[in-house]
Order: sequence, then structure tokens, then C-alpha cells
Amino acid sequence: MAFKVFAFMAHVAALCVIVGAVLEFGFALSDRLKSEFGLVYFWAWNMFLIERIGRLLLTKRGKRKSAYSFLGWTINGLLTLTLIPILVNFLGIDDSMGVMKILDNRVLHLLILFLISFIELSDAVITSLGRKSNPALMMAVSFMFIIMVGSGMLLMPRCIQQGVHLSWIDSLFTATSAVCVTGLTTIDVPSTFTGFGQLVIMMLIQVGGLGVMTITSFFALFFMGNMSIYNQMQVQDMVSSKSLASLWSTLLNIFGFTAFLELAG
Repeated sequence: MAFKVFAFMAHVAALCVIVGAVLEFGFALSDRLKSEFGLVYFWAWNMFLIERIGRLLLTKRGKRKSAYSFLGWTINGLLTLTLIPILVNFLGIDDSMGVMKILDNRVLHLLILFLISFIELSDAVITSLGRKSNPALMMAVSFMFIIMVGSGMLLMPRCIQQGVHLSWIDSLFTATSAVCVTGLTTIDVPSTFTGFGQLVIMMLIQVGGLGVMTITSFFALFFMGNMSIYNQMQVQDMVSSKSLASLWSTLLNIFGFTAFLELAG
């Protein structure tokens, strides 16, 4: 029960961080709204800290090493580093080495929180596979969800060039084409979208090309390292892995080969 409560708190916090980051970067917000978003991020930071400390305290001593993978422990270390500015301010320590300038940085905090949020939501998606869900249905729903989210993001003011009007149907078509990797468009992309908008399209292409479930499975295994056998069998079916033993290597090959071809191109 405690694990479920901690996980639920972390998943809600992750959703709040991602929504807040999208709104903050997609719209021109006032200083007051930015400060209120700062309170949301601080609440989410506390939830992540409580969830990870609680997970480690409640996990049996022999299983603590497998509670997170190596990179999962690295993320925990990054989260712990964000405690240093708070301790420095609270204890009144003289920061002669300039550590605060590096660690007490809003952009750094947002990057850490965003990465943890994505990992937590990936864990939530993979955990949902253990509820006797249909893998094919989940893949179809996940693609539809990403298309709808992507089309909404492309309509944000910071994604569209000044003086350009983008209709919802054109945004939906562009997002669908990007996720389905068809390369079709009804508008001129460079003259319609800003650099941020083109970055959104690029991310939709990445998600669509690799697959939502492939990405979430990779992050859940890579950082959390706690997938059940049933979840691994579901992912094995999605990525066409020959066996459970080769699932990890299959995911690594998919990401590695994709990254190699894109960097070479």
C-alpha cells in the first residue's frame, strides 16, 4: 500500500511538471505565473524526494541493489544534488567555490525534474501493462494520445511564426504525419513554425519512429530496473524480441542503431 501511495504521488507530480514545463515554454507567461509554476515544481521535487526515499526505506535490504539500475541511481544522485543549495542557504555556509552558481540554477532543476518525470510516467505506462491489457490496443491508444498532444502543442504561440495563422486541422494533420512518419504536410514547415515548433515536430517523429511503448519500456528498464515478468513478456511481443533474455539487448540495438543512422545523416 505504501509503495502504491508513493508511486501515485510521484506520477501526479511528474504529470504536473511536464504540463507546467510545456505551458511555460509554449506561452509567454507573466512573472507572477512563473513564480506560481515555481511552487508547483518545488512541490513535485518534494514528492520525488519522498517517493525515492520511501522506496529505498521500504525495500528489503537484499533487494535494494535491484530497486534501481545504475543510471537510476545516477538520477537519484542528481536529485540529491539539488538539496545542496537548500542546505547552504539554511546553514549559512560561505560559498567561496561558487557551487551555488551551478547547482542553484532554474534550468538545471527543470531538466532534472523533467527527466525524472518522464521516467516516472514511463514506469506508470509499463506498470499498466500488468493489468491484463491488450498490447495492440495500448499501442493504438498511445499513438492517438501522442498525436492529440502534439497537435495541441503545435498550436502554442511560441511554436508558430508571428503573423501566421495555423488552423487546428492543419496542426492535427502535421502531428499525425510526424508521428506516423509519412513526411506529408499541408503547410510550409519553415515559414509556419518557429525553431521551438520544429523541435516539437522532430520529437513527434522520434516518438512515432521508435514507438511509444518502445521508448517507455527502454526508460523503465534503463532507469527503474523493476519490470515484472508479465510486463517484459508484453514488451517482448511489442518489439518482436526472440526471448526475455534478449529483450534488453533488443531495446539497446533499436536505440543504438537509430541514433547511429541519425547522427551519420
